[in-house]
Formats: sequence, structure tokens, C-alpha cells
Amino acid sequence: MIPEAVLPGLSRIQVSISGAWLPLPKRDWKGHAACSEPFVGVAILESPASAEWCISVRDDSEVRLAIFPYDQDGLDVEVTFSLGQGGRRWRTWVCSPTYFPVIRSSLVIETGRVVTFCTVEGEPQIELKALFVARRDVKSRRNGVWHIRPELADSLPLPFQVTTQVESETGMG
Repeated sequence: MIPEAVLPGLSRIQVSISGAWLPLPKRDWKGHAACSEPFVGVAILESPASAEWCISVRDDSEVRLAIFPYDQDGLDVEVTFSLGQGGRRWRTWVCSPTYFPVIRSSLVIETGRVVTFCTVEGEPQIELKALFVARRDVKSRRNGVWHIRPELADSLPLPFQVTTQVESETGMG
């Protein structure tokens, strides 16, 4: 699994996250991340079976957690977590159709640090983590795709290292 950690070599800038749950019957938390400099994000979703992540698009500060029911009772649900429209989803069973994970209304974290956004208590339990990265630490490509700058990537732990071999083989980059 991906532990909470400071990633060496990446810039440290404060990111403020604020948001709120939309009115019932929805279980939809919508928020916004703000920083003094441009940034990108990585949404990480962990279950006991796997850890999945997705990068954000550039210049989108939306933070969202939505719980969508699969059944009439609202206990069998899909958890969707996204940063800047890049997200992942997982299925779990929660204890109540009115269950809401605890999310602080305001949170301040640093870029370059993997942090737990919240935990969805279900079967299985799902950990939602976030990593924000200063734009100066990334290299952008076409269509908003980005990766950690090659000169910084080698100092990062797996799975955050990015190889530049594909770029040199394809002539991209």
C-alpha cells in the first residue's frame, strides 16, 4: 500500500482544501483546493485488495468524493474520489444509507506529501489519499498529461518514480 510520506526533492507549498457535503439525498462532497502557485494532484484509492491512482488534469482544483448506491437500500455503494477530474472508484458495503465519511471542512496540507483525505468505513474499508505537486516539479505533455520532472523522479520512492525511457524511445518529451 502507499504510506503517508513526504516525497524527497519535491517543492513544499501549502494547499488549502475546503468543501462540504451537498444536501441529502445525495452523498456527494464537493470541494476546492487553493495554492499560491499552480499545482496538480494525484487521487489515490486503497482497498485491502489494491491501490489505484489517477493524475489530475492541469489547472483544475476540484476535489470530490461521491458515494453512489448500487442497490435500493443504499448500502452497496460505489465510492468515487477525484482531484481535478482525475479519479478512481471502488465498490464497498456501508453500515447505513445515511453513512457519510468524516471529512474536515477545511484542511491544509503541503505539496510533495501523501496524506489521507478520509477513510470510508465499509466492507472493504477504503482509504482515500491525496498528493498535490507544484507545477514547477512536473513536466507537461500534450492533452494535459504530466509527470514528475526526470531530474526529480529518481529520488522518489516507488511507485512515484517515472522512467524517461519511453520518452527517449518515442522521441517525445
